[in-house]
Amino acid sequence: MSGDEDDNEVVPSRTEQRRRNTWIRKEKKELAPCESAVFLTMQQRRLERKLKGVQKQRSKFQIVAVLVLLLVVYGFGQSGEFEDSDDKRYPELTLEFYQVILIGLWVLLCVVVQTIFEGTNILSLLTWVIIYWPLIAMATAFTLTGGTDYEDFQYIYIGLGVAQAFSIAIYLINNFFYPWFLKSTILSNQISVGWFWRIRAVSDWTMVYDGKYGRFSKRYSCRYDGETNDSGLPHGYGRWMDDAHDGEVLNGMWEEGKPIAPYSSRQYGTGDTFCAVTIAFFIATDDEFETSKFYPTSDSPARCGVASVECSIYGSFYSHLPRANKFYGPYNCSEETSVADCCAKLSCQLERNIDDETFVAIQAHDTGVKVDGYVDKVTGLPFSEDVDQVVVKVRKEEPATDGRTNNKFLPLPPDNTGELSVFKNLGNLTYLEGDDESDALIQEDAVQGQCASPKIARLEVLNWVSDKRKEALIFFPGFNSPTKKSLAAFGQFMAMTKLSAHVYPILFEWPVGTVLGYRHASQAAGASHTRDKFLQLLKGLADAGIRHVQLMSHSMGVQPLLGVFENKADGSRSDVSQLFRLESSFRQGSPDDEDQLFICKNIIMLNPDFPLDSFVERAFLSIRQICDSITVLGDKGDQALLLSSFINGFCNRIGHDKAGVLKSQAEKKATNFQLVLTVGRSIDLLYFPENEKNESDDENNLTVDKRLIFSEVPPIILSQQDQVEPRNWLDIDVIDTTLLDTNVNDLRHSAFNINPFVLNDLQELIITGKRAARRSMLIYRQGNTFSYCQAPSYIAL
Repeated sequence: MSGDEDDNEVVPSRTEQRRRNTWIRKEKKELAPCESAVFLTMQQRRLERKLKGVQKQRSKFQIVAVLVLLLVVYGFGQSGEFEDSDDKRYPELTLEFYQVILIGLWVLLCVVVQTIFEGTNILSLLTWVIIYWPLIAMATAFTLTGGTDYEDFQYIYIGLGVAQAFSIAIYLINNFFYPWFLKSTILSNQISVGWFWRIRAVSDWTMVYDGKYGRFSKRYSCRYDGETNDSGLPHGYGRWMDDAHDGEVLNGMWEEGKPIAPYSSRQYGTGDTFCAVTIAFFIATDDEFETSKFYPTSDSPARCGVASVECSIYGSFYSHLPRANKFYGPYNCSEETSVADCCAKLSCQLERNIDDETFVAIQAHDTGVKVDGYVDKVTGLPFSEDVDQVVVKVRKEEPATDGRTNNKFLPLPPDNTGELSVFKNLGNLTYLEGDDESDALIQEDAVQGQCASPKIARLEVLNWVSDKRKEALIFFPGFNSPTKKSLAAFGQFMAMTKLSAHVYPILFEWPVGTVLGYRHASQAAGASHTRDKFLQLLKGLADAGIRHVQLMSHSMGVQPLLGVFENKADGSRSDVSQLFRLESSFRQGSPDDEDQLFICKNIIMLNPDFPLDSFVERAFLSIRQICDSITVLGDKGDQALLLSSFINGFCNRIGHDKAGVLKSQAEKKATNFQLVLTVGRSIDLLYFPENEKNESDDENNLTVDKRLIFSEVPPIILSQQDQVEPRNWLDIDVIDTTLLDTNVNDLRHSAFNINPFVLNDLQELIITGKRAARRSMLIYRQGNTFSYCQAPSYIAL
């Protein structure tokens, strides 16, 4: 080009320049097969969220409102007129007896349908077919005919049938045909994903496509940025961004073009957030992964594996979540496949380095000083007996540049011109063009990011060595909870907390039984096979180098937990208990293999379904001698435990056999039917009865061992009279959740994985090991009982 031509060249305007930079002006790029496959996978995820829907708050007045509306419509349609003495006419509302019966049956049908199919996507179809369309048809009939010309009703019936058939057809297309079409080879091989959505590839892994209304809808953009395999598919760490209203912004791990746990994701338009965590599981039963048997057994070899659990954690909670899928295994436990291999699979966690060097917890115990996450530089032990001071050094360093960040979602900054470009790359940050509202939010995030300090503060404990080995959190699920269901519940608990950075979550699946096999499951919980399988699990953890263990149970899961620690008939410790180091107050000297023994940091029992008398007489001592931090979460209004009290009382009365760990001396004195009080419901009775000796005491000594008495808080003395004496409360922390009214269902039996107060408190307990008297969310009441510091849900100041 000559110089004159350069001088005469017109400088394009800013609008023209932006037009040239749009994707429409760019040269068309052919869509790669790997891009097409990943796009289809993300569209299937979007469709599943749309079809399954979100969980909605139950309305107790919905049926009542429909009933009132029906009565008004039907009553006025049947109304006549009567004449009084003043020659004035008034409407008369009349209903025949058979009509009242039919309306009552219709309302009963509505209640049954909504109760049975609640939380399923078929409920919306049944609601329209059974409730709304008949109501609309009836209102139309009475409006047009006045309820008198019954011959014209046939047209209304025909219209009603057409509307119901149309609703069923739409339901079948949306829920069966269209999902099948997306998953079939017809779309990928014969039609082409790119043609179906009119996808245009702008650059590598950057695409634009049509919305749900095709050419008449807005064009959206999506992009993947991260690691890929030899085939070009996302494999490893990566980010997917889609700016459609229901598109995903997913940040985490990928395998062969599909997102796998762990990852975190949010819906672009609504902000609904969900994440996936990995949970190891140890199956000590013959049950299948998704079902359990009426007569539970555990004769087959134990199996272990790792599962991926996807959960909702913010915004709308989707009906199909939490959902557990097998990620690795299950395989029979052997030298080739062991619990150690499962723990290795868990080591790749997004939050692994969140608090490693930004948070230090220092605790003083009877054994000395303990620094969480560190071991003594000289002895290699997790505590130091001879220490006068702990020095923590603060150092500042540049932030990491490997593309992984502690934030779940990356900031999306503007470019230097103040305008948003499309997927500009700034270092290893990627941002996306959106509408005006999203642009404003993006710029706000960028300003906040620019104001941040360029240095990151790290903490270093002098004379201590960082220990990357995490503790094991073993969870015992409740009754009638197959492996898949148990993983979903435990996964929701892990997803709502930050515990993945501190513990290896491991599910111990014992023979849980079915609804009608309650007593059989209770017997299997205390069977020798269950103890042998748990012993096998512990040996696998020892092979993995794990020495710190925390135990947590829910409902009947407390029975196998306490059963494995049940003392032998001669009073000696069980084989499982002998693998644990005795608590300092019970220790006499130091055994030679002390370094090889497990340390039990916490024992947490959530709504425990265990007989009160048996717990006080025997079970409590067997766990107290290996752990000094025992926590019970209970609810005086627990309806599931109330039913358990009736069932156990009836079975005891007819002489039905039960596991030895559940037997007690008080039970032998009963001569008639009695409710069996449970630990989780009788939380104000966890103390030693007066004038009764404990098994650990001498034959002639009627006093209770002081090591078993709660002493964290001084007792409250209301009177100095001689007849008033403080009770010998068990040395456990009892958390009373009776007054919690948020995220608690009608049974009041399973809020541990969704209630924010319980979640935050358990997270603090598991991470720091603090007793209840020193945790931040609890207030002391009396005895060994604490409550959460919280206001009722209807209070707003």
